[in-house]
Amino acid sequence: MYTGAQHRQIVKGMVLLRAQQDVNSEMKIISAGYGLIDPDCVIAPYNVTFNEMKSRDAAAWSRKLQIHEHLNQAIQAFDLVVFLLGEGYLRSAHFPLESRTDQSFLFLASAGSAKWLPQHAAKQAVMCLGNPEARRFRYGLVGLKGFLFVQLARTVVQDPAVLQAWFDDPQKAIDGLDKVAKAAVSQTSSP
Repeated sequence: MYTGAQHRQIVKGMVLLRAQQDVNSEMKIISAGYGLIDPDCVIAPYNVTFNEMKSRDAAAWSRKLQIHEHLNQAIQAFDLVVFLLGEGYLRSAHFPLESRTDQSFLFLASAGSAKWLPQHAAKQAVMCLGNPEARRFRYGLVGLKGFLFVQLARTVVQDPAVLQAWFDDPQKAIDGLDKVAKAAVSQTSSP
């Protein structure tokens, strides 16, 4: 069902992570049609998105789908959680989540979405993404979050110990992505 540029990139990143035996990774999808689902969940086609709903309607619909409750359950098993959601989907989660002080959250979100992200009990870092970042990373805005997720996954493949550093301080993951941007610039400016 999900074939967009961001989703394809996220799947690519998950393949990399799942190849690492020491890394426990799981992917969940917030579906405006079905709620929180696993990527291999078989669903019927639907035509609804939180991005096109009025705030009040989206809030009521996400409550009906129990997205907040199911997301709270899903995050409990993980020390480091990465969120790659647009504004409508971030709002559908009804943050804050019931996180723990021994968890870390990393959000890749638009600057406008960042206002919907209250501080959690978990340590957290937010990378605000927009057109300037798309230019800086030399990647289209539509799939940028997925592209950056792949870069994070590649970093883990090269050095699984980096996960501990990101857990200790999730801002380090964002700082590491800045190196990716510099590498993209140097590759395109090379003869």
